[in-house]
Amino acid sequence: MTVHEIKHSLSEDLRSLLPPEPGKSVPLQHIFSIMVGRGFALLILMFSFPFLLPLPLPGLSVPFGVVIALCGLRLCLAQKPWLPQFLLKTKIHYGTLALLVDKGVWLAGKVEKVLKPRLLFLSAGEFHFRVHGVMFICMGTLLALPLPPGTNLPPALSIVLLCLGMMERDGYFILASYVVGFLTAIFFATLFAGAYWIILEGWEKLFAYLHFIHAV
Repeated sequence: MTVHEIKHSLSEDLRSLLPPEPGKSVPLQHIFSIMVGRGFALLILMFSFPFLLPLPLPGLSVPFGVVIALCGLRLCLAQKPWLPQFLLKTKIHYGTLALLVDKGVWLAGKVEKVLKPRLLFLSAGEFHFRVHGVMFICMGTLLALPLPPGTNLPPALSIVLLCLGMMERDGYFILASYVVGFLTAIFFATLFAGAYWIILEGWEKLFAYLHFIHAV
């Protein structure tokens, strides 16, 4: 199984996402059909790097996260990328896509200068692909959760680093991805624990107040 056949630069792959007719909304089917033949890593990268940019993504966080998680599942199962029709019909405004492509090309120009093959064993073999698939599932699920602004950055960074490492067989980027993923897990565990504590404290105070009212 190959991850990505490097026939184009990352910048060229990004530019190919823009349809010839400007102004129209672009369905995810368009992006998926272009990227599906170029490997899991590039496909997932297209749906994750927008979260690294200081841009609002109204209505796209959930479907993009689901796409990443589903692609991770297919990678674990050694199956080709596939998405259900209801996701493929999700539309992105042309202006939003054009802005994402422009920022993505700028970002690609920066990372392409430092990516190179290193620690090749981390980007080869079915076992490693399955492990990477689990990472995509976990981080994609976190992206899909309806959480406060700013919480998308840590899982998105982990995904982007892993995709770049897989595409260019750069083990340093892959290791960095798992370090970020570990820190992300700690961050979300703390976040969920804090939310649970606040809810629990709130219920206890509410019950105490109701008991006081009833006693009076």
